[in-house]
Amino acid sequence: MYALLYLLDISDAVREVYPPGLLFTLILDGTIYRPFYGYAHNEAVPYEENLNRQISALEAENSLRTTDMWPIYQERKNEAAAIEVEVRELVSSQWNDHDLPARQDLIAALRQGVETTPITVALIEMYKSGSYKNVDLDSFFIRAEKALLKRAEHAAFEYTVLLTIMRRLDLVMTAFPDAIRGTVHPKPDQYSPIMRDAKTVISPWHGTAIVRLDGSIVTEYEAIVFQEPERYKAWFVRGDEAPFYYEEIKLP
Repeated sequence: MYALLYLLDISDAVREVYPPGLLFTLILDGTIYRPFYGYAHNEAVPYEENLNRQISALEAENSLRTTDMWPIYQERKNEAAAIEVEVRELVSSQWNDHDLPARQDLIAALRQGVETTPITVALIEMYKSGSYKNVDLDSFFIRAEKALLKRAEHAAFEYTVLLTIMRRLDLVMTAFPDAIRGTVHPKPDQYSPIMRDAKTVISPWHGTAIVRLDGSIVTEYEAIVFQEPERYKAWFVRGDEAPFYYEEIKLP
């Protein structure tokens, strides 16, 4: 919601000098990325529905809209298929260089988003049943780490292949030839609004917002909240299942 309000404010500011303002088209990648992240198709759909509901609640349809990357890609699937083998060979030749910094950074970033439900369920069941007392936890966590790293490496490789194909096809700008491309990851020749304080090391989409006692807003992993739930109050946007943000509470 905060990000949508921020983009709406930018559009309204432009409208002061250019009456139409800006129309932000948010291209959603959940559906096209889900296979290598390990999520089912129906897990990607609610995100778009939720965004559209929030845009409607803000009455911002003239400034904000969403579209899915998957149909755009599907329209050019024959062109993508024609270069896929070549791209995979290219990526593979560079991927095997384990000293490549970009490779390690990408794996580290994507491991935060890959599906880990089986590991989570196993931990919960062991804790609830008390069976963890009979489990070699060191061995369990070593196996869990290996499984997570394997999935993260697979996701990073497939992500790189897909991104290379999309760049070769100039997919986004061909679909929106009159647009100015933007991104939350600053790149040359792309518009990148400042979405977070420079001191924030965790990207907003990887964590949750917390309002500190001094009024400052930081992004932290939600696990921080779960470790000391009595220290935080959750605030919700009506209709959402997950908290919009947390407020730190001064304890007695």
